[in-house]
Amino acid sequence: MGIPELEDILMSVNFQLGSSWHTKKFPSAYKALKAKDYERAIFEIEHNEAGDAPSLWMDQTANRVADFKDAIRKL
Repeated sequence: MGIPELEDILMSVNFQLGSSWHTKKFPSAYKALKAKDYERAIFEIEHNEAGDAPSLWMDQTANRVADFKDAIRKL
């Protein structure tokens, strides 16, 4: 995946969740991304804070979550 594709997906994430998604909605996922722990980042965006159910984002727009997960896996 080239940088332009990743930028497109991040713009979609920012559009839907807001530009502070990484600090307000998914800080653990962002921390995992920075640490290059990509599987953990994916887990964090898929699950609620307790880790025992799908995240609200996953429930509402699974297709955008899937696009973000694909982008993360290609890093």
